Amino acid sequence: MKLRAILILLASFASACVVTSDSQVEYAQVRISALRFMMMKHADSGMERQHYAFYVIRDSAYVAHFRGIVPRVVPFEEERFSMASGRAVEVETGKQVKIWSVTGAVIREDKAEVGVSWASGDLGVGLHTVFLEKKDKRWIAVSERLDAVAKTELNQSRQPMSTAVTFCADAQPAAAILVAAK
Repeated sequence: MKLRAILILLASFASACVVTSDSQVEYAQVRISALRFMMMKHADSGMERQHYAFYVIRDSAYVAHFRGIVPRVVPFEEERFSMASGRAVEVETGKQVKIWSVTGAVIREDKAEVGVSWASGDLGVGLHTVFLEKKDKRWIAVSERLDAVAKTELNQSRQPMSTAVTFCADAQPAAAILVAAK
């Protein structure tokens, strides 16, 4: 239950970003570019490819933009994926998945910031800010900052025992909300 509260707070923190551009197409491009940047960064690890059956994204309209990424990107379906057992898994097979969310975007002329978060098969959680620049009419991710990471320790029965949350030094001031909520 404590981890669920942390996940909600992390999502709320990332959702604090607002759209300052009138273009919904541009907004989607920025979000997709940020999510792709983080997925590719994580998928570069051979361990990541072997460990997770799927990358799952909550924005199902974006799935088509991630063809060719391994693990395969699929849309989130409430009945197919669960985090109830202390692990993010595909219900039918019990295989671990990594669930990705992209929330909000701040777009200012040719620069943007986007919140990207993930919850892993063993209920590690991460929150990143991805920085993008517009080059030749395309949004390119140029860097990212890890804002927070949480890890749940499980007992032998795979039940959550404790959750440790770490905030990075450069994290946004809103991260203090999470510390107070702990």
